[in-house]
Amino acid sequence: MTVKQIIILIIVVILLGLVVWGGFVFVDRNSLVTDEFTAPTTTDRNLDGDDTRQEKLTITHEYSGGVHHYAGVVTVPTPCHALTTDATVAESFPEQIRIVLTTTAPAPDTVCIQVLDQESFEVTARASAGALLVGVTLDGISLPFEIFEEAKG
Repeated sequence: MTVKQIIILIIVVILLGLVVWGGFVFVDRNSLVTDEFTAPTTTDRNLDGDDTRQEKLTITHEYSGGVHHYAGVVTVPTPCHALTTDATVAESFPEQIRIVLTTTAPAPDTVCIQVLDQESFEVTARASAGALLVGVTLDGISLPFEIFEEAKG
């Protein structure tokens, strides 16, 4: 190898090193961050004004005898998770109803398939006919929802 070839080789190695170094320095690191799991979601705002990134719940509603009856289906982490329901009524005009859904994980020694599951729920709230459903939470996270009135009779 001649001295001229060695100098050209050194220049090429330095240029390649600068290109690689520039790639690390000038790449937007935020564009490289990805979530390991991204579930299909919709973005919506519920009546609380909270930004939510969950599935939109479809809730049926029926009012009879001073009681609001709500029913729907929600996604839970596994078929082994238990779902509990509660409803709170805020004394205001009109009254405001909130549905609280809570999942409970199975015992640690429980063998359970790791797949999302659909769980039905029903909840009632005693309030006036003009009361409004203003929020639904699942494990403390606000969920978007739409209400369909059940036909009477």
